[in-house]
Amino acid sequence: MSYDITHSNENASDGTLTDGAAAPRRGYQPTDEKDFGTESMETLQRAAAELSFLLDRDYPRETAVEFVGNRYQFTTRQRLFLNRGVSGEAKRAARAAKHLKLEDLRGRDVCIDGFNVIVPLEVALVRSPLIRAQDGAIRDLAGINGTYRSVEQTMQAIDLVLDLLTEAQVASATFYFDRPVRNSGRLAKTIADYVRALANIQPSLPKVQAALVDNVDSELAGRAYVATNDSAVIDHCQSWASLDAAALDRVDDAWVLDAIAPDEDPLYPDPARDILEADASTFGTSAASDEKGPASRIPMIPISVQDPGDTFLS
Repeated sequence: MSYDITHSNENASDGTLTDGAAAPRRGYQPTDEKDFGTESMETLQRAAAELSFLLDRDYPRETAVEFVGNRYQFTTRQRLFLNRGVSGEAKRAARAAKHLKLEDLRGRDVCIDGFNVIVPLEVALVRSPLIRAQDGAIRDLAGINGTYRSVEQTMQAIDLVLDLLTEAQVASATFYFDRPVRNSGRLAKTIADYVRALANIQPSLPKVQAALVDNVDSELAGRAYVATNDSAVIDHCQSWASLDAAALDRVDDAWVLDAIAPDEDPLYPDPARDILEADASTFGTSAASDEKGPASRIPMIPISVQDPGDTFLS
């Protein structure tokens, strides 16, 4: 059984939807094949190790991403990959300490960060790029920008989530959606109606409901058993799980990009030490020291690279 949320199609260039257009891939841009090809990923993962190194020494994120991005002349999409994929080892460890596996949700009341769980699965189902972030979360390169519209894969994504909840034998689950996002009410109603219909033919389905709130991040702060990939939500909740990470095993040919190379030492990557040694005067710090501490001053990063044809995301 499926429900139409809106009959419209996604524009490949910006992820918005327009009536009557062909339906391309959610979260995909034509430049992604080059930006995230094998050769590009080797460079991106080297840069990610450098960024992680800098973040662990308390350099401002925005400045560090800009510096590393300019060093490698990255495109806007590649910089977004770094920003969403790299947390730093200290943050990774803190988030890992309260990370839950699917089996840990058994018998629990689960709070689901609605858009943050559904959209990455929509992206996975059309083989657009996803990021397996340093902290273990799954993040996409798409954007809602105040308006959500369904794609052909929306109900498939919802089914994947419901299957996981049933398999985990959760006591209940609530999808939370931001009321200010356009069409959030329509999606919440779709889920509620769909679950009500499924309950008649699938008795093992747990109690599932959908709620609209003014701010999902605030609603989930301090809660336990939160399903999300959002770094801010993860940092402020008691415990979290990535349903998307569990669901990817059920998606054929998902395009998942590792932010950090599996064999990389996130604490002392040689490339990061090289970058600090090469640019010690810019950062005003010594790369030879292994001591972790706050930056003595904000790095003065020269803007030397422009990305022709790129526009920064708002």
